[in-house]
Amino acid sequence: MLVSVIIPCHNCSETIDRAVDSVFSQTHENWELILVNNNSKDNTWEKLLDIKDKNPNKAITVLDEPRKGAPAARNKGLYEAKGEWIQFLDSDDELLPQKIEKQLEITNAFEVDVIYSPYYKVKTVDNISSKNQISIEEDMWSALISSKAGITSANLFRRRAVLSVNGWDELLTSSQEYDLMYRIASSGSFFSSLNVPLTHIHFVENSISNVSDRNKLTQRLNNYVELRVKMLEEVKEKENYETYFIEYNKAIAAYSHWILAQGLISAIFSYNKFSKDKPYNKLKITYSMIMFYVKKKIKQ
Repeated sequence: MLVSVIIPCHNCSETIDRAVDSVFSQTHENWELILVNNNSKDNTWEKLLDIKDKNPNKAITVLDEPRKGAPAARNKGLYEAKGEWIQFLDSDDELLPQKIEKQLEITNAFEVDVIYSPYYKVKTVDNISSKNQISIEEDMWSALISSKAGITSANLFRRRAVLSVNGWDELLTSSQEYDLMYRIASSGSFFSSLNVPLTHIHFVENSISNVSDRNKLTQRLNNYVELRVKMLEEVKEKENYETYFIEYNKAIAAYSHWILAQGLISAIFSYNKFSKDKPYNKLKITYSMIMFYVKKKIKQ
């Protein structure tokens, strides 16, 4: 079974070898690798060509995508891919050797379109690395609402399922992976979880999680909340709606608090607007958020 591994590459000359080597190390050997340069300003393009030239016996394709953003680069690779399955891999992440093999084993038992798994979050500060496992939820809709359905590199997608929803939304500035999975789930495709961490996701101090631009933070909050509102509406007739309702309120509160920690006080107002929790609970959480913000300002 052919698997197409698609790596969007933006200024990644220092990390791309790690990602590519993790593909070369896969125990599932029937794969093709699609490297998509995306507006790199360093020597990434030359690096990608060098990888292809040094591995003439491997199925490697190098593409260039001038449209900005990883979703555009992923779509470029998606439409060029020949595999039945798609492994999206970020250029600074790495797959553990049995990643693809283990997830494909699920497909032998029943029809499935998306396989999601936990992953290891690897953070390096001052040359010291720490590794923590990020868990998943077994129920598909609970997992989507609570952001516990894996992450881009940790999951495996059937190509036709991604194509059926027209691939990645290139206009979204955040929440792209959960938007994609939401649209696939809404189309009736089947998800399955494999509760084994098979991917290293590397985080750096200057990553998107440290955004200081208030407009970008506002957009992140809006994208996150609007998507969860859609998800809650999607499950309103389902048997487990009460569970999803609770997960929704927890997710809105947790993400609003995270945005508040970045310094955006409008997160408090957004929480109160979109939370559907009981008034007493909303009041408690609002109070805790206000106190958190005040203490943060006093420290500054």
